Amino acid sequence: MTDEVLWTAMRRKAVTAAAALGAVANLLCIILTFHRGALTTNDFNHGFYAGVWLVVLFGTPLLTPSFALFVFRRSAPGVILLTTLLLSILTMNVSELIRYRDIGVFERFPKWDSPGVALLFLSMFAAAMIVVRAIIWLVLVLQVDDPDTSAS
Repeated sequence: MTDEVLWTAMRRKAVTAAAALGAVANLLCIILTFHRGALTTNDFNHGFYAGVWLVVLFGTPLLTPSFALFVFRRSAPGVILLTTLLLSILTMNVSELIRYRDIGVFERFPKWDSPGVALLFLSMFAAAMIVVRAIIWLVLVLQVDDPDTSAS
């Protein structure tokens, strides 16, 4: 095994591990965001099934960064960018919950820098990344199969 093959294999494993870490951070961000919502509102007091449907309906779109990590699993810069952003949102969630434990209240009026809003914006950014990647792939596929562009 040459050094180049070894470094390529190590890089692929590191990027895969970073993508897995990002997916776990995304799930933890969603769980902590809904935990904060359960602490501050009465939306979850309508019964177990209403709470489950609420989490499924509003939590599923927040999984877009995990899907983007899967789509860009071979692109180290994309995986590292998304994982870093997800870990910073997770840090914001944890520090907000620690502040809640110490003080006993959340901010009265959540600002734009709250973790839930940051996760929502990251989900929209990841969806845009996936759409651009799909458009590029579609253009490349259609360009290869176009008989007018082939040499005659």
